Amino acid sequence: ESISPLGEYHAPDWSEVRERKSTSFSFMREGPDHSARLKLETTDEVIKYKGAAPAYTYWLETDGGWHAAHKNWTARPFETVKPLGKRVEQLSWSEQEQRYVKVDL
Repeated sequence: ESISPLGEYHAPDWSEVRERKSTSFSFMREGPDHSARLKLETTDEVIKYKGAAPAYTYWLETDGGWHAAHKNWTARPFETVKPLGKRVEQLSWSEQEQRYVKVDL
């Protein structure tokens, strides 16, 4: 996942609106040689954060007290404002190169 600011966005809520890219993957056994394949699905979208970052409390025995910590601001709930696109890539294991190489779909 990568989150970056929108360069051309200058509204009052500019600090809440971001571009988000996330990639999910799955392994498959396909192809004529039954080689291992890796399918990557990348989604690009504009998101708007809502609310505060989640907080949690914990007990430390070293000082005998309760403490509160906040998670990173990217853990905040968000809504998708505008989908920008989806990209699918497949990689196949190459015994010769000993790595995954891109497969033309």
